[in-house]
Amino acid sequence: MEREKKRRFGISVPERLASLLDELSTRTGVDRSKLVTEAITSYVNDHLHYLTPHYCYGIMIIDVEEEKGEIPAGLLARYRDVVLLHVHTHLEGRCVNILVVRGDSKQIAGLHTSLALLNPNYRIRYIPLRSLDISG
Repeated sequence: MEREKKRRFGISVPERLASLLDELSTRTGVDRSKLVTEAITSYVNDHLHYLTPHYCYGIMIIDVEEEKGEIPAGLLARYRDVVLLHVHTHLEGRCVNILVVRGDSKQIAGLHTSLALLNPNYRIRYIPLRSLDISG
């Protein structure tokens, strides 16, 4: 098997994040480059639905530091073709919404964008349950 070609580039991150990365590297025995590669791979997989039209399914977690952060019923109704399940709960002063979604990646991306526009305080994480192959 042919060894994958690598490309070197520099990035700047906040000092605290760099320190945490160094600590994680030391504690796990995994070098920083591998940890950063794994993090970038995970992030790209989570957001690939914005770039590549495909059928996808996954879990969307919407977390907000507000007591009244429930997703409006109207928005959920607009995306009823892709939202299979909606769970809402409160945890220590936070609102947590969990959506199980399935459908065209353009619709999933549209839901993500609609949620972000609805409340800029929403922290939204889409976790695909089936990733596209990005090994190229």
